[in-house]
Amino acid sequence: MARKYELITDLYYQTINEVSENADSWKSFLKTAGRNFRLRFDEQILIYAQRPDAIAVLEIEKWNNRFGRWVNKGAKGIGNKSF
Repeated sequence: MARKYELITDLYYQTINEVSENADSWKSFLKTAGRNFRLRFDEQILIYAQRPDAIAVLEIEKWNNRFGRWVNKGAKGIGNKSF
């Protein structure tokens, strides 16, 4: 568990550094963040690191219960992509 925390933390700080290096990176991040504006900043950074093209990010329970959408068996979430 500690190893996973370290990987996430490293990914977070690496992405923060990349996003803050130049205006184009920052604009790209803001485009992703704007599509997922209800999430906290740290969540937005981690989503951007893994899927900069993510459009609508929600917990699986919200997709299932609120929208009646079902995830395919064996599909992996954004958080499972790198870890």
